[in-house]
Amino acid sequence: MAGTVDVFVCYLDDSGKDPQNPITTLAGYVARDTSWVLFERSVEPVFKEFGVELLHATDLHNTDRDFKGWSRSRKEEFVSSVYELAMIPHVPLGLTISVEKKNYEAQRKESRARGDQRRSPYTYCLNVLCDRLLSDKNSWSGAVIRQVREAIHSEGLSFVIESGHENNAEAKQSFEDTKRQNPLEGVLRAMSFETKRDSRAIQVADLFAYYSRRHVRAKRHEFVDGEGRCEVKLDPIFRIILRSLHHRDFWVTRVSD
Repeated sequence: MAGTVDVFVCYLDDSGKDPQNPITTLAGYVARDTSWVLFERSVEPVFKEFGVELLHATDLHNTDRDFKGWSRSRKEEFVSSVYELAMIPHVPLGLTISVEKKNYEAQRKESRARGDQRRSPYTYCLNVLCDRLLSDKNSWSGAVIRQVREAIHSEGLSFVIESGHENNAEAKQSFEDTKRQNPLEGVLRAMSFETKRDSRAIQVADLFAYYSRRHVRAKRHEFVDGEGRCEVKLDPIFRIILRSLHHRDFWVTRVSD
């Protein structure tokens, strides 16, 4: 865990970094650090009851490893228990952002041709998410996010991201650059990295990122390739995730500098 100082901490994980995925997604949850301690304490009995050592979203979806032989209803019961018994009482807000890689990279090349610098889609997602957490001059509004945003400005915000991503060093440098900008000095505190085994908070961020990316990809397929638009059905597990907490999502179709 990031510690027990009473600041807000946003746990994030990504999905879709492998080349065959057209979408990159960054998602996770924000709560006070003391609330994360309570979350970890509350969620551990759920994992023990279901015999889950490590929640990895791809394993859950593919019924592999700790989830081998599980029925659909058992998966849904497990996820429901995680959210109802541990997430809802302690975590106020979830955030997810997705970028279409092909579109982003094309615009990135244009920026380089002009002599501008543009970071990776992964770091771009982090920058946009950070901006939407800190600034009310964006598309994320509503009572819950407004309350969290106001509290962040008075108490501070740190990020914990899963370790191992090839662009984590770039993301850390971007965070430090943003941290030095006024009026953010004193609001942004620290960025650190954890493995999935370090906390359940990173594991639920992975779960949110995985199913967010799958849903955005389905919407993108319908938008780009479908003959007319139709409602994309929510995966039952994604429906449980979305109904449990207040969320804000953002799908980038046109990247701005």
